[in-house]
Amino acid sequence: MDVIGRLLRASLLTELGDDEDRVKRVRSAAQDLAAELVDESRELVPYAVVAAIDESTPATATPLAAAERALLSQWETFHNAFPGQPTEVLRAVTLAAVVDVVGDDAALRQAAWYVLRTTVECLPAGRWYAPVTDLAEELDGAVRGDITAIWSPPTASSRLRMPTIPRAEDERIPVRTELRGQARQLAEAANWQVFAQELQSEFGEHVDGVIDVAERSAAEGHKRSVAHLKEFASAVGTRLREALAAHDQTMNAIRLRGELLWWRQTAFSSRLSRPYADLHPADVAIAAAVDLRDIVPRVAPLAVEHLLADLVHEAAKSADVTVAALAAADEAEALPGSTDVAPATLIDAVRSGTETPIVQSDQTLTAGRAAVLLFRDLQARRLAAAPVQPSEAE
Repeated sequence: MDVIGRLLRASLLTELGDDEDRVKRVRSAAQDLAAELVDESRELVPYAVVAAIDESTPATATPLAAAERALLSQWETFHNAFPGQPTEVLRAVTLAAVVDVVGDDAALRQAAWYVLRTTVECLPAGRWYAPVTDLAEELDGAVRGDITAIWSPPTASSRLRMPTIPRAEDERIPVRTELRGQARQLAEAANWQVFAQELQSEFGEHVDGVIDVAERSAAEGHKRSVAHLKEFASAVGTRLREALAAHDQTMNAIRLRGELLWWRQTAFSSRLSRPYADLHPADVAIAAAVDLRDIVPRVAPLAVEHLLADLVHEAAKSADVTVAALAAADEAEALPGSTDVAPATLIDAVRSGTETPIVQSDQTLTAGRAAVLLFRDLQARRLAAAPVQPSEAE
């Protein structure tokens, strides 16, 4: 998705006017910021999503400040062109950088997917509603494939295909020999007596030559058959390993579903060795979100969030919570520590009491809803923490 182009076509970046040079500088700044997010500031991506979409984000917010630095490196007179703070331009640079990053990095794409869904649900996109909605749909489609690969892998039988066997070669095996020339010379003898005399004198060498040709032809034929057998066995081994890997993926998906259903039906925290019903509603929301994070892979389908909300709703007896109640809960210590990045996410607000645009301090949430928001935040945190290797994605 071309964020800058989409915003320009929708007349949402009027500060740039119709100056193509300005547009090029903004695009270059977005590319520079994307490179920084991938190489040095991966953990900033979830915050960048919130800062780019929230209309109330100040220019001093950490992601927008990074966007401003990138823009100044491409446009030294940026502040002269805009005496005030063109926050919308900085938001556009930030959002474009996030889109560039998530296109090539699966972990950051999934992290942005979690945060974007929360942001779209909790914050009004305002004039940017259309491009933000399009981005959410694109991310949802891309992440759906990641989810399917882990949670609904193809069956082993669908991956097992026998390799093709090459057609037998019709051509002869070439052998260098002088027998043909010798035979031609003998056939050209003047009479039978001369033929017999010459053949008799060379008969031993002639037989040795014939046997030598037969031996070399047999050896070459055996060599080729062994090479074909090795090639076929290697292809069969590769296909079998693929089928076994597909079988393991299927079994892992079944095990994962079984573990989730067991967790839901028992409503018991193995980490705390206590049933959730014995906890305060705020503790239930946090504990269940943390426990679910430990159970599932780095990306999970929406059904998992519904499972979480249902469990917490039942264990907390439909109670409501606030950010302050979550911050005062005993289980708050189980959440990752707060960061100094602004705008703050829900975890930051719970751990440090800072304000977050996601949920206002005086806003009440059902415990189930709070658990879902915390779970998404936890998932995004660990996805953005470091690059995910292919073997770790399952």
